[in-house]
Amino acid sequence: MAGGSTLLIASSLLNSLLLLTLLAWQQMSATEHVAASRSTAEPAWCPPRPSASLSGGDEDGHGAPPPSPAAAAPAAAVALPIASSAVVSASAEPVYSASEHRLKRIWWHPPHPSYKEQHDPKWTFLNERQLARGLVNPGDPQRLRCFAEKLLAGRVSRLSVLGGSVSFGTTFTTGRSRTLYHWKVYQYLNASFPQAAHEHFQGAVPASGPSYMEHCVGWHLPPAGADLILLEYAVNFDAMPDDAQCFERLLRKLLRLPSQPAIIIVNTMEIVPPGGRLPWEKPDASYPSQMDLSFVWKGHGPTMGAEDSINDVASYYGVPCVSLRGALFDELKGNASAFPIKQVFHDRHHPSAWGHSLMAQMVTNLLEKAIEAAGAPSSAAGVRLHRLLSQGAAAGASSSCLAALDKAHAPSAPKLWPPIHAEGDEAPVGTCLKDMALADKLQPTSTVGFRYLVEGSDAKMKPGIVGHRPADVASFCLDISRLERGKPFVLLLGHLISYEHMGIAKVSCVDDCSCEPVEIDAHVPGGKFSVFKAKTIVATRQAAAGLHKVDEACGCKVEVRILEQTKSGEHKFKVLSLMTAVREGSLRYGHQAGFNNRPTEARFT
Repeated sequence: MAGGSTLLIASSLLNSLLLLTLLAWQQMSATEHVAASRSTAEPAWCPPRPSASLSGGDEDGHGAPPPSPAAAAPAAAVALPIASSAVVSASAEPVYSASEHRLKRIWWHPPHPSYKEQHDPKWTFLNERQLARGLVNPGDPQRLRCFAEKLLAGRVSRLSVLGGSVSFGTTFTTGRSRTLYHWKVYQYLNASFPQAAHEHFQGAVPASGPSYMEHCVGWHLPPAGADLILLEYAVNFDAMPDDAQCFERLLRKLLRLPSQPAIIIVNTMEIVPPGGRLPWEKPDASYPSQMDLSFVWKGHGPTMGAEDSINDVASYYGVPCVSLRGALFDELKGNASAFPIKQVFHDRHHPSAWGHSLMAQMVTNLLEKAIEAAGAPSSAAGVRLHRLLSQGAAAGASSSCLAALDKAHAPSAPKLWPPIHAEGDEAPVGTCLKDMALADKLQPTSTVGFRYLVEGSDAKMKPGIVGHRPADVASFCLDISRLERGKPFVLLLGHLISYEHMGIAKVSCVDDCSCEPVEIDAHVPGGKFSVFKAKTIVATRQAAAGLHKVDEACGCKVEVRILEQTKSGEHKFKVLSLMTAVREGSLRYGHQAGFNNRPTEARFT
């Protein structure tokens, strides 16, 4: 009996120990799970500052190797009903998420022969702090909220981009590169809202700034209107403060578009140092030199303060604005290895595929917040508009979301307060005539032989006004009534040049303007192509009214007359465009590069 009692007591003690061990293990596992969930859900804003870094860099990543990409599989997406609020479980990732791992999955593409087009999943993306720094101005959320409602309602959206060489993709292998920031934004829209065939329109023009686009913006927007416009000009100003005025006038025109588009200003970063040039100091070296890192916050030279002026305009008009400078100035200036400057940028002006990913990340982060807000039950305006859209009350691709919100037709020109840089809504002089607009400005009573004609197709299409015989003359009427009398302006005449058939024309200015007559030879021997070329002519408005006979209905008249002499044996001369502005700046390059870059059709692939 004694032996049995001893065994019973020992067994009871053993069971108690096992039970205590199990309870302790469960408590420890629960504590670790909570700590792990907090570490992933709540970023450490104030981590302890170590006295030394074992990774070879400081606590901000300067001098340390870039971190490895997360190995965890992305969270499962939740299907989002088209006609209901975007309410998702807190433990699941919404289908419109702009998380790093989801964006990298969306933007992945097969390896490309050119290193410029390659996508690397190891690239470091912006963290929450950098995204907050990069949001220069959150802006008035109304237009982005309306854009989000259209997406949630399953509507087709039109994404348009206006900008310079960064947006055009000059440093990539093609202007249709899949690595450009706006194409990545477009892919985010497609992946998040696949129920509609969204449209992408490339309206950017290389080697040009807002001084060109403010006059020709109608040529570079989709014919049916845009729902979202990405505007990029921080590194394309010619001179301050003139281009700040041009940018503001351009933005005012976009804000007054009938389609009431959402607009996001996307600023890249000027890293050309004072006294430096566009290429790196040592292009073949992997690491930047001290000269490469000597760029300054405000820029330098005639364009110093360009981005600051853009940010001021964005704040004044309540337009959302993101900035690569704001997000990464400290990291790039300090040569942080998490963002190696010579890998984030192709040169001192143009971001690489990595840099474009960071620009797109800032934009999609804004869109994610707008979509979340528009679909939230607490958004009374969003719910009301969502109901209107789902019931078809705001049908039509260009319907104004604001009109649905107000239950009335919104005016096509919303009230804007007076400009802060420009003196008015229009420049003293500014004209951009292409295609049928040229024919509309022909004065029939003094035009002989010239007629409207479209030649070529697709990207090589060349609509214009053409004459074929000596003494044929085309007279174009230009409005310069806003320009002060006696003041000069520039006239840019775009014309066709070719290796055959072409003749010589004399261009002169009469009535309310004057200029030195110019002869233009459109024949280029030895070539194989017919292309666009721009000629700059300096003109002046007449100093006083009444000194010359002026056709009040025409104003400044520009005459193009075909001459007898020819080097090709024929006399064809074709006017492709006419443009006026206060100064030339980069107008000639934009005028020339922008002629064949008209987004008449959407890009889907």
